[in-house]
Amino acid sequence: MDVSSRTMIGSLRQTMTKGLASIAAWAYEVVDALGRCWFLILATLSVGITIALVPQGREALWAASGPAHAWQVWAFFVTSTLGAVLVTLFASQILESRRADEIAGSGLRGHACFTVPGMLGLLAAFLVPLLLAFLVGSSPFLLPQRRKELQELGILFQTMVMPAVVVARCPMVLSYLARPWTLDRRQLLSSVGLVMFFLLSLLLSSSPFVTGALVLFVGLAILDGLWWQVGLGAATRTWRRWAGLVLSIGWIVAGCWVAAAPESRAPVIGAAAVILFAEYFWIALAYVLFFFLGRWLSQGVSIALFITVLGLFLSGPFNMHSVRTIVVGQPAATAAQGRLSKHIDGWLESRRSEIESAGSPYPVFIVSAEGGGIRAAFWTAGLLCAIQDAEPAFSDHVLGISGVSGGSLGAATFAALVGEAQRAAINVPHTTGDMGPLQTLAGQVLGRDYLSPVLATMLIPDAAACLLHGEWAQDRAAVLERAFELGWRQAVGTDAFQDPMTALWRDDTLHRVPTLFMTSTEAASGRRIVNSPVVLDSGLSSAISLPVTIPPHTLRLSTAVLLSARFPAISPIANLGETAEDGPLHVVDGGYVDNSGTLTAAEIVEALAASAERLGLADRICTVAIVITDEPIAPNKQESLADRRSQSGIVSTAVGAVLAPFETLNHVRKALSTKHRESLTALIHGRGGEVLDGFALKASQMEFPLGWMLAPATRSALTQQIRDLKSDAAGDLQHIKDLIRAGRPQK
Repeated sequence: MDVSSRTMIGSLRQTMTKGLASIAAWAYEVVDALGRCWFLILATLSVGITIALVPQGREALWAASGPAHAWQVWAFFVTSTLGAVLVTLFASQILESRRADEIAGSGLRGHACFTVPGMLGLLAAFLVPLLLAFLVGSSPFLLPQRRKELQELGILFQTMVMPAVVVARCPMVLSYLARPWTLDRRQLLSSVGLVMFFLLSLLLSSSPFVTGALVLFVGLAILDGLWWQVGLGAATRTWRRWAGLVLSIGWIVAGCWVAAAPESRAPVIGAAAVILFAEYFWIALAYVLFFFLGRWLSQGVSIALFITVLGLFLSGPFNMHSVRTIVVGQPAATAAQGRLSKHIDGWLESRRSEIESAGSPYPVFIVSAEGGGIRAAFWTAGLLCAIQDAEPAFSDHVLGISGVSGGSLGAATFAALVGEAQRAAINVPHTTGDMGPLQTLAGQVLGRDYLSPVLATMLIPDAAACLLHGEWAQDRAAVLERAFELGWRQAVGTDAFQDPMTALWRDDTLHRVPTLFMTSTEAASGRRIVNSPVVLDSGLSSAISLPVTIPPHTLRLSTAVLLSARFPAISPIANLGETAEDGPLHVVDGGYVDNSGTLTAAEIVEALAASAERLGLADRICTVAIVITDEPIAPNKQESLADRRSQSGIVSTAVGAVLAPFETLNHVRKALSTKHRESLTALIHGRGGEVLDGFALKASQMEFPLGWMLAPATRSALTQQIRDLKSDAAGDLQHIKDLIRAGRPQK
């Protein structure tokens, strides 16, 4: 090998070594810059994963789709874009808090200080769509409609977020584009690159979203190499600093505005946007703090401050709040409160003539409504109202409804509609298509967004109260109750949910409106609590009867419902004060002790049998249990096995080590519910009655998540299943109509 060849090889080797060293140095600077922005990365990842991977978070985003909620898609997009700008400006301030000569002294460091904030801004905007794209691509059962909705959202982000981040980071871009003849060669190249980059983003809108986003991320990092020096100029840095402060103040004002009246304002922008509102509200507060104290906030001090704030939050009163009650002196309609056995005696006596003259045993229905958030509420109320619309005498045969969690909300909605209709307090609408009038009203009451008010309150004022170790009068539970009241008032036009619970059973409707039995759990002992207008007989029930502790007329119907539906974290534990026997009484969701509602239903069956025997009517009535379940059942074995295999893959990972205990507890809860349903079935059959359990929600390509809101497409899927049950001539719904007609008095 000649000298020239060896020289060329040596020169090439040196060039490669320098190139690799430069890449390693650049990577180090980028990683160092990212590490300095750990707070922003942590917030972005936490919120993005919550929205995209938690079923209720996805439901919140799907709910914003469709022509009827087009503004919510824009609200989510605008919130994401402005939040991405705030993250970009905040990251710039963090990285530029070092001395200007320290940044300018190293080209690689300067480039990292300029490009990393842009990358974090893009991450803040694109993370949720990217995670959803991954989820959609890995789910063969997801509806094509969901894919279309994601594509429309992706087009917005790919075409509009990039210009917003670029201009916010360096507004001089607009001046460059407006006066290209005044630019030097490097500035002209960067301006041409920006224009081509924007055109590329338009073209990428028709490509797979993940591919388009990756090209934008890489392209921005390359393009920044042409003009990062301009972006770090003194005037531009001053612009970013003050623009971030103005934007932060705007976010704080907007967050306070939403939190001031969450039940009416939060649903306007949608639950997904509310989550981002809360995230950027707290980031904005951190920005203001950094603006004034940044020179003293080193990495160590920042981490120590974060740990202090986290400790204050974890030790604050976030998970237990007092319950709203009707104040003394406020008008309160009271019902004749008495024992369950006495109530059933009166109920049977009021129908004695009908029972004795019936052509066949008089059917007495006892309904159990399983828990499951707004899904259970919509399913329960929709089914019961559909039966009532098809057979107006149905409610007259329903002795009681045992509800749990969301099933209690659905049961209360049905009972309130029946009561208001009997008193002619509402204008029953005309039938909408094949939906009856009461089912239409129930859909209007429960088809609303109840999640946004809760999130707006939980993530801003409740979180602030927790940090300050205080308690506001209107916590997220009280706000949710007021949202129930507002939803009912706007749909029906009365104040049934705001009135005392006992107002449903006035003298004229005492035995004509189904009695509610709403199950909760005592947090300290795990005992079952039953809230009802009547007191359970101690000899018939092992549960704590809440009317013994709190007079029913002091609880609004909305409050009584929520005592049964205290979801973990979403609603705080209810503090009902001190009791003489058991000390503090703390109430949580009823699903902990019995999510099926059949345990209380079985006790009602026992009480009914004792009363019928005592009144000599045992041979003249037929006890019928209507079991409503809303845990989606896989329509075929293949899909069920696919779901179990998917879950087993997660359980085998390190994440599964954290999630597995909770999943196991959930399986235990389901097994207990199954056991209670089997016990109720055996009890009913042993007494010659019937159990109608054909009202189970079936799984489909549509998700049916827990929580407090349903997307329009999800509501349509639930309504379609009710429609299918109504059209089944051999189904349980038709059998209920046949039992009622057969039990009518003979002429």
